[in-house]
Amino acid sequence: MVLENYEKYVQEFLDEDFYSATDNENYESAIKEFQLRYSPEKIENMTIDEYIYGEVKGKSGFFYTLTRDTEIVGRVGNRPEFAGVYYSKDKKKVIKDPKSKKYGATVDEVFSTYKRRMIEIYNAAIAMDDETLQSIEFPPTFKYKMAAMYNPDSYFTVFSTRHLQNFLVEMKQDNSYRENFKHFDLIKELLNEKDNYLLTEKMSNHKYSRLLYYLFGKVKEDWSIQELGVVRKDKGEKKISNFDIQLPVVKDTNNNLIKAPEKNFDYSSNKRISQKDLENQLKEQKVRGAIAEEKVLEYEKERLKTIGLSNKIEDIKQVSKENAAAGYDILSFNEDGTKRYIEVKSTNSEQNTFYLSINELKFSEKDEFKEDYWIYFVRKTTNEFLIKEIRNPFLDGRRELLNIQPTDFKIDMKFG
Repeated sequence: MVLENYEKYVQEFLDEDFYSATDNENYESAIKEFQLRYSPEKIENMTIDEYIYGEVKGKSGFFYTLTRDTEIVGRVGNRPEFAGVYYSKDKKKVIKDPKSKKYGATVDEVFSTYKRRMIEIYNAAIAMDDETLQSIEFPPTFKYKMAAMYNPDSYFTVFSTRHLQNFLVEMKQDNSYRENFKHFDLIKELLNEKDNYLLTEKMSNHKYSRLLYYLFGKVKEDWSIQELGVVRKDKGEKKISNFDIQLPVVKDTNNNLIKAPEKNFDYSSNKRISQKDLENQLKEQKVRGAIAEEKVLEYEKERLKTIGLSNKIEDIKQVSKENAAAGYDILSFNEDGTKRYIEVKSTNSEQNTFYLSINELKFSEKDEFKEDYWIYFVRKTTNEFLIKEIRNPFLDGRRELLNIQPTDFKIDMKFG
């Protein structure tokens, strides 16, 4: 243990009762009920209805029980590709998620593969076979939570590898933990720290995970702060946006700094502008956009490296070079290995204002892409480029926060 004042922080966590007896009772109850409802035999015989809606009226199906109803154990996303199969919006038919095609060509094949993998996860978790568990191809956080549900004494209720890395970076003040560590190796090291310290050795794994979040908070995939822990708060740190992530300046082949335009071109302005000035500004915008895409490519390579997806770096594509009408600029990957569609917007302003083509808007709203659509703002300061990630602002529940104004109109004349 390297962290200064660790004992003080742990004692504060215990004294303030951040993890109550009721929390523990609810946690144990959730684990017990899940194990009773979803034994390997019941998973094997489970129907799609039981998987999605539940076998008893008023009870959620397997997917929502694991991802939503047992949040007391730990949170994971409930995105469609995690489920593999789900009902259409009108509830009239079962469809398979476009990203689940590697699990089968039909709904039945995908569901059969999912059930088989879930039983494999159960067997590996009970046997504490980390190597097999690591190798099972399945959405990672979904898999890690299943392991903790079936064997809570051996597996941790933290399902993000990035969060585990952050805990050890902060606890040991050692940035080497940002490198590619296996999920279960990180867990073992953290549990070893727990068992070798008097105030934590008798804590349940669940209570200890709560302590770690209390101490160190949460970070995003790019290591920017998502939620401050008490350690950072005591240092006077504040929650920061991804604009604080700094990347190297762009240089040309002669090592000269390439300067982006000093001002944004305001299409809504009524200011007069000559044809030559307009052409120059549009040319500058094109240069700025190209530079921004290059910086996002660099940024994504580093992001994939830090989240343990170095094997995916070669698969990143600058789609805009091949297809300007694709609806996005760069194809990358999420933490769980699924595709991420990135639209790059360059700006010299700190305002979250951007222009979007109708083609880009339509792409962002497509059911098969909208959950994985991101806008990356690239802002040029005096000598560096800062990147801000924004998940699809057109998702349900976020659209009312937008002020959308038309800047161009298509007019079809019915005369002449």
